[in-house]
Amino acid sequence: GNRLATNRAPLCLSGARALCRMGCLGCLLDSLAFLGSLGWGLACCGACYGYLVAPTHRGESPRWGVASLFVFSGLLTLKGCIDILACCSSCRQSRSEPLSVDALNSRIKIAGVGLVVSFWALLFFYFVAFPLNACLHKSDPDGGCIGDVHWGLANGGFALAWFTFLCIKRCFIRSTDSTGKGE
Repeated sequence: GNRLATNRAPLCLSGARALCRMGCLGCLLDSLAFLGSLGWGLACCGACYGYLVAPTHRGESPRWGVASLFVFSGLLTLKGCIDILACCSSCRQSRSEPLSVDALNSRIKIAGVGLVVSFWALLFFYFVAFPLNACLHKSDPDGGCIGDVHWGLANGGFALAWFTFLCIKRCFIRSTDSTGKGE
């Protein structure tokens, strides 16, 4: 029988595993994930500058509350970039230390925490923040923290992409472990 079919993780898609196995497409996935993360990280740096430094040029005080959202996003993105680089095995022919499933599972847990925090922040800003006057961005006259909700959507989107990327990599590592070929 096919050993791969009996050892397949329940959430792993064979198409995703095949994508990671193909050198060029796997490298493309790694590169796009890294470039997307880097882009979001640079946007977070720009937002921090815009909320902390730029107001002082106009004689206003820095907006620490809203800047803290982007500091959180920037730190999350930095960890995501580090994880993507650690998992980028398809860009290299050999690795001195192959990534273990246990090491990848701990990275997935951190990405999952980032996803959950982003989700709860999104819910807070959508349902609770406006009545409490807790909007960090300027609130919408129609009643809502639309800027904060957009931040939650963007940050949650990054966290979901990071989490999904790591899960795809875990599927690939499990499939190569079960076939005995290694990475």
